[in-house]
Amino acid sequence: MTVIKEGPLIRLMGTVRERWSTKVLLIPTHLANERLKTVLLHFSEQLKEKFWEFFDDDLTPKRSIILIVNGVDYVAFGGLDARIAPETEITILSALHGGKS
Repeated sequence: MTVIKEGPLIRLMGTVRERWSTKVLLIPTHLANERLKTVLLHFSEQLKEKFWEFFDDDLTPKRSIILIVNGVDYVAFGGLDARIAPETEITILSALHGGKS
């Protein structure tokens, strides 16, 4: 199955997916080419307290969260100052995740 998308997106996995009740967040096209911290701030305003369960006040992910940009850790990608291009894919997942036992 092919997923057709416009603009950057955020894939959610594990506890984050369950808590935010969605698999994917589409990043508004006006935020393409903005910095990662601007994109995260946008979703903090949308998700309110649900967002802050997984991120610290400075927008860095909490210790239990892995933030990946285009397949690499966000720090290696440029940190919160990295530019998010239209083809960017961000993944947010909990460090503890897996199938049901």
